Amino acid sequence: MDLEYISYQKDSNKYIAEKIFIYKKPGSKIILSTVKELKKTIKEKPLKGNNIINYSDIEKIDGSYYLLYKGENYLKPLIDKIDNGDFELADTIKWLKQLIIIGQSIDQDGFRSLLKLNDLRLDQNNNLYIVKPELNREVEQYKYKGSTNQYDDIYLPPEVLKGENSDQSSKIYNFGVIFYYLLTGKFPFQANNKKKMYDKKMTGSLLAPKYLNPQISKTLNNLVVKMLKVNKKNRFSSFNELLKKTNKIINTDNYKANIKEVKKNKRIAKKQKNRLRYKEKFLFFFRNHWGKTLLVLILVASLSYAFSLGNSPPNITQDTPPDQVVRSFYQAIDQKTPILLNETTNQNLKKLDTMVSEGYVIETMRTAFQNSEQSEENKELFGIKNLEIKKNEYANYLVYDSRYVFFYQREDQIKEVNMTDYLKVNKVDNKWQITEIKGSIVSLIEGKFEG
Repeated sequence: MDLEYISYQKDSNKYIAEKIFIYKKPGSKIILSTVKELKKTIKEKPLKGNNIINYSDIEKIDGSYYLLYKGENYLKPLIDKIDNGDFELADTIKWLKQLIIIGQSIDQDGFRSLLKLNDLRLDQNNNLYIVKPELNREVEQYKYKGSTNQYDDIYLPPEVLKGENSDQSSKIYNFGVIFYYLLTGKFPFQANNKKKMYDKKMTGSLLAPKYLNPQISKTLNNLVVKMLKVNKKNRFSSFNELLKKTNKIINTDNYKANIKEVKKNKRIAKKQKNRLRYKEKFLFFFRNHWGKTLLVLILVASLSYAFSLGNSPPNITQDTPPDQVVRSFYQAIDQKTPILLNETTNQNLKKLDTMVSEGYVIETMRTAFQNSEQSEENKELFGIKNLEIKKNEYANYLVYDSRYVFFYQREDQIKEVNMTDYLKVNKVDNKWQITEIKGSIVSLIEGKFEG
């Protein structure tokens, strides 16, 4: 194969000359057109800051075209090092830190483009550099091996794919894609076709990197996952916040999993992969057939609801004791039964009512489309356990102190919160009803629950 680069001297200055047309050599007309466009791009505003490669010119040397940049040492593509497996986990966290610092400097310069792996280089000391992406896009199909196997959109965050301009949050996501690859050798949301890749990306269907590389600590794993959140509001708020977190991981040597973590990551990796596969079947079906699915669900839910109202006797009657009313309140939340929930109280349950109703629809749909293999993998969206209720009697009313654990899905984990409520129960139209609600559950009613 022809040399990828040569040392070159021009006007007493030393340059590295990188050959442009290596792996793919087009016809002469395309070559001349490409070179012309490259010269225009080189003359445009260069990137400012350290660790930036700004090409200064194009030269035809011994019949071949080369890009020139000042220096005596060739900066090798990072992707070559990754493909050869010639690096350690400590290197990747170092590169992330350097990438964030570069990102800060070019962001201040008004830089709006997003990076790809082909834009990253390394010097002799393994320090990271970047090439101007606009220029690299014009030559990558000729200059880099296997570059056509990458979907450019895999680097882009959902909001940019939807037409929004890139901002600092978009770049954090972009860096997260690159960092995920450095850690695992795979792209997040990687798929065998573009449509499925979009489905994965838009639904946030992500396998945590620690299940592909068990050496990754929980802390480092969570950092990458946060960088790749679908909703930009859930990512790191700025490069400064991300850099601060990265420095803390480096300074405490908290990037590598301990022996116990490694064993756990290996043990449950297959289960997590299966769980993600089942989850994707559900999510992608709904995403691609949501119109028909939603129509069917609305009809089924509406008919069921109407039938329940018109034909089924009420759950809460004049004969229902107050203790049962209170227990039915929590049972309705746990089992996602909106009709029962509203029979227990005369209060406006606001977001809690919506949560229970939507939970009923989602779990009904999941049950309808899951197969027998999936049933063991699916978890409840939320629920209540370890319920303890204490009754206090007063002259004209009752007050129930309730203590319980509220659990809910968050990412790929089940979170738990200890909660305490105070429910006032009175007779309303000769039926016991919850007439006042205080305590932890108010955050669910008002939509302010943060977990």
